[in-house]
Amino acid sequence: MLVDKNNIAEYLPQRPPFVMIDQLLEAENNRYVSEFWVSPDNLFVENGELREFGLIENMAQTGAAGIRYSGAHATMLSDGFIGAISKLQLYDLPKVGDCIRTVVTTLHTFENLYLLKGECFAQDKKLIECEMKLAGMAAKP
Repeated sequence: MLVDKNNIAEYLPQRPPFVMIDQLLEAENNRYVSEFWVSPDNLFVENGELREFGLIENMAQTGAAGIRYSGAHATMLSDGFIGAISKLQLYDLPKVGDCIRTVVTTLHTFENLYLLKGECFAQDKKLIECEMKLAGMAAKP
């Protein structure tokens, strides 16, 4: 594990209750892996399942934390946003108590714009996959 739950906020522009990853496990070669446990009090849980927008936010935060941790863009994501989502395929939703393992790969970069491919898994079953454009703005001096 590279970053645990106690320190993950240092690598994200979000703050609780919007933090959607618990730990960063890998960050190398443009590949980032995180874990997240679905809790019943999560803002994106409905009827005992984490909704798809929670999974999308989880993928974006995994990319942001991985990019920031690896130093690929030191000032990246002091603030940031999802610019676009494409090729989205939803297969299933995780349940409360599930551990989500998310894998995000950087496909292309241009300055502080990133094209990422994200996939979320629970119990070795793919839940969702998509491509997203993630934009980060440099920290203000």
